[in-house]
Amino acid sequence: MGLVFVMLAVILTPWLQARQLYRFAVRQGTCRTVVRETGIEVATDHSTMTVRWPMVPRYRETPQLFVLFSGDKQATGITMLPKRAVRGQEDLDRLRSVLDRNVRRL
Repeated sequence: MGLVFVMLAVILTPWLQARQLYRFAVRQGTCRTVVRETGIEVATDHSTMTVRWPMVPRYRETPQLFVLFSGDKQATGITMLPKRAVRGQEDLDRLRSVLDRNVRRL
C-alpha cells in the first residue's frame, strides 16, 4: 500500500504543482513587462514588481524566451521574457542589447 502511495505521489506531484501555478497566474490577470536600463518592471492587474539587474545577473536565450536567473546557485528566482511579446526584429535586437549590457549571458 505504501508503494502505491509513493508511486501516485511521484506521478501526480508535477501535475498538481503545474495546476496550482496555472491558477495563480490566471488570478494575476494580464501581465505587462517593461525592460529598462535600471531593470525589469512587471505589472499585472493586481500587483507591480520591479526587478533590478543585480537580482538577475545571468540569462539564457531560447528560441521562445529570454530566461533571467537569480544570483544564487540554485536559481530559485527566474524571470521569463517571452519573445512573442516583442513587436519585431529591431525590438528583439534592442532587448538583447539591454540584456547584454546589464546581465551575463549563459
